[in-house]
Amino acid sequence: MPGTSQGQLLSDLSSTYGPPPISVILNDGRTLASWKAHHSLTFGSDGRCCDEVIRGPSEMELSWRFRRLGNMTALNAESVITVAGPPNSRSSGAGYTLLQWQETRPGGAYHLAIKFDSTGLFSGITHQHATRPR
Repeated sequence: MPGTSQGQLLSDLSSTYGPPPISVILNDGRTLASWKAHHSLTFGSDGRCCDEVIRGPSEMELSWRFRRLGNMTALNAESVITVAGPPNSRSSGAGYTLLQWQETRPGGAYHLAIKFDSTGLFSGITHQHATRPR
């Protein structure tokens, strides 16, 4: 399936390989689907595959979850949390909510802070940092 899915319909791939074990419909109409653990496909609202992401061999789990989301511009906090998991921290300011995720493991760490507007829509990444083993 890697490298061959662009433009294919979710319904055709489901007929061939069975329903994807992981499937999430995002609020912007895209669907994220995975048949293999480290391989994710994104389908547009028309049901056609528009992006294919393969996890790197040393990529941290949290980084992988966010890369699967792709462009977050039209996403709400609920869709982001559904894919990325619950944030480690929540704080509020005048008209916004800041959600932060962190993962640490021996030899590496990943931190991402995302701001959502008062309606819950993504308004930007305020901080992203990754450390890797040397």
